[in-house]
Amino acid sequence: GGAFYTRYASIALQDVKVTNSGADKGAAFYLENGSGTIARSYFTSNTATTTGGGIYVTGSQLDLIESNMTGNSPNDIACAGATINLPRPAIETGAVECLGGCNSPLCSA
Repeated sequence: GGAFYTRYASIALQDVKVTNSGADKGAAFYLENGSGTIARSYFTSNTATTTGGGIYVTGSQLDLIESNMTGNSPNDIACAGATINLPRPAIETGAVECLGGCNSPLCSA
């Protein structure tokens, strides 16, 4: 994880802007085996080497509320064995990679 990296813990972000961050996975936000909330935040122009330029979530539960996740590379959100809830839909989400075991309305296609 680049800007925010959380394992085995909880994290809450509100009114955060992350740009130009980099990492292997989850360049702006990485969550593993924990829980989190991202509200009214903006992640753009972040680059991951593998996946999850904006967000990478694995083995966790994340609430994504009224946030903008676009313009990240190679994708905006990556989810593996996790749940991403949209209590109030994100303002805008771009490319989503739903890996095995992802449970999210973002993955229904």
